[in-house]
Amino acid sequence: MSRSEKQPDYVFYLDECLGGNKIQYALKQAGLQVEVHSSHFPRGTADEDWLPVIGREGWVLLKNMP
Repeated sequence: MSRSEKQPDYVFYLDECLGGNKIQYALKQAGLQVEVHSSHFPRGTADEDWLPVIGREGWVLLKNMP
């Protein structure tokens, strides 16, 4: 990719377990677009309910896995 080509604009979605201010702040300081779970869904919303929504939006999911 040449320098004149525009990089894709990704939106990073933080699951509620990663919705803390430190991670959100660090990503935004790096110039990234960030959406957090609590801005779109109530706490405890089942994954089956919000995963299709962020998929349709094309957001990149960041989730802590046990």
